[in-house]
Amino acid sequence: MTLLYQIPASLISAVNSGKAELFGAVIKEVTTGQILGHVQQTSALNSLMNWGVQGAGNLVSGGFLPLNALTVFQNLQIQKNLEKLQESAVFLQHLQIGNLALSGAGLGVSVVGFAMVLSRLKSIQSNLDKIHAKIDEVTNDRRNDALNTLFATIEADVNNVRYLSDHPNPATSADALQHNLIRSARELEGILKREIDLKGKDSLPIEQLERLWALIAALRICQEAAIHALFYADHLNIAVKLAHDEAERLVKLLSQVTPDELSRLVARREQDWEKSITLRQKAFQQANLLTQGMMGSTIAMAGQSSLAQTLVDNGESGRAFLDAAQAESQQPLLFVSPNT
Repeated sequence: MTLLYQIPASLISAVNSGKAELFGAVIKEVTTGQILGHVQQTSALNSLMNWGVQGAGNLVSGGFLPLNALTVFQNLQIQKNLEKLQESAVFLQHLQIGNLALSGAGLGVSVVGFAMVLSRLKSIQSNLDKIHAKIDEVTNDRRNDALNTLFATIEADVNNVRYLSDHPNPATSADALQHNLIRSARELEGILKREIDLKGKDSLPIEQLERLWALIAALRICQEAAIHALFYADHLNIAVKLAHDEAERLVKLLSQVTPDELSRLVARREQDWEKSITLRQKAFQQANLLTQGMMGSTIAMAGQSSLAQTLVDNGESGRAFLDAAQAESQQPLLFVSPNT
C-alpha cells in the first residue's frame, strides 16, 4: 500500500537514531538524501491545531496568525495539546510537528476544510486593512482598493475549488481555477517584490513586517489551492512542475528579505536611543519569523512536488489521496510510502 496511517517501525527507528530526518513534510535518509516517505496531515491534526488556538483572538482562530501574535504563540494552549499528542506518539516529537505549525511550514498539500481556508483569507484581509490605516506611506488608496479587489477574486476561486470534490469530472474546472489562482499569485508576488525592495528607504514602520507576513500568507493560500485543484483533477504531472516552480519563486523572494536590514530600518523610526534598541530587537525577532515562514512555505512547496511525483510513480490518484486524508478523523498523520 502507498497510503499508510501507521509509520513503519523501521522508519521510526531511523528518525530516532538520526539516520533519517524530516525536511518539510519529506522524510529523507541523512547520508544519501533518498526519500523514504512523506508525512501528511489529516483532519484529525487540523482539528487539534484549530482547537489549540481558541481564545487567541479572531485572527488566530480564523487560521491566520499575525506576527505580533506569533511572538507569544508558544505560550498558548496549543502547546499543551501538542505535548499531549506527543506523549502518545513519541515519533511526532522527533518530527517537530509543533515547530512546523508555528513556523508556517505546514505539511504538504493542505487538507484543511475550505471553510477554514476562506476564514483565514478573510482574517488576512482584515489584518491588512488594520495595517493600512496605520501606514500612510506604504500604499495609497488606489493600491489598497486594487488589493481588496484581488482578495475578492482569490476568495471566489478558492470557494470554487472546495466544490471540486463533488464534481464527477473536475478536470476542466480545475484547470481554469488553477490558472486563475496562479495569476493571482503572480499579482501578490509583484506587490511583495515592490515592498521588500528597500533601496532608497530611510526607515520603515514596524507594521510593514505585519503587512509582508499577511501578503506572504495570502500567496501561500493561492499556491495551496492551485495544487489542491490539480490533485483533485488527477493532473499530478502538472502539480509536480507547478509546485517546483512556485518553490523556486519563493526562494528568489526569500533571498531579498534580510532581517538585519529590516530591523535597522524599523529602529530608525525611533529617535530615543534606548527605545530604538528595544524596537530593533522586536523588529529583528519578527523579521526572523517572517523569513522562517517564507522558508517553511518554500520547503512545503518542494514537498508537494515530491509528493505528487511519488503518487505518479506509484500509480495513485491525487483525488483518492486528498479524500483519504480528509476522511481520517482519528490518526493525525498519513504516511505516503514510495515504491522501492
